[in-house]
Amino acid sequence: MTSNVIATLVVGIEPEGVRISHDGRWVYVTAETSNTVLVIDTAKNQVINTVKAGDGPWGIVIND
Repeated sequence: MTSNVIATLVVGIEPEGVRISHDGRWVYVTAETSNTVLVIDTAKNQVINTVKAGDGPWGIVIND
């Protein structure tokens, strides 16, 4: 198996938790210091939404 970088994205200050949707379409990243959750569209390789979270989000669980 090989790995290749396909995109580099800015995902807030101090990214911590990362989860990928079951279908691989979305990636969710928590940013602890900026108190946000970022939503990445893997088809476009770009951040499509930034959601304000509570103080210091660290991990993330998704149910899709």
